[in-house]
Amino acid sequence: MVADYQLGADRDGVDLVEIIHADTGLTGRALIVTAHIDDRLKERAGALNVSVERKPIAAQTLRNFLERCTESDVQAAE
Repeated sequence: MVADYQLGADRDGVDLVEIIHADTGLTGRALIVTAHIDDRLKERAGALNVSVERKPIAAQTLRNFLERCTESDVQAAE
């Protein structure tokens, strides 16, 4: 999952990851992209094992993240 951090006044990308984990039971890789990384975001994301990258995210960084997701899915299926 890739999500922006700032989603609106009531929710943010970390909230979205928490909701999806709770609703589906899935805890796969997630990436939050944001223009502003602070200690609170790092702490919240770290508690969920969520990666955080600064915007604009480099194409290679996103590609690497997606490849790691694919590798994780293949390993889980074996």
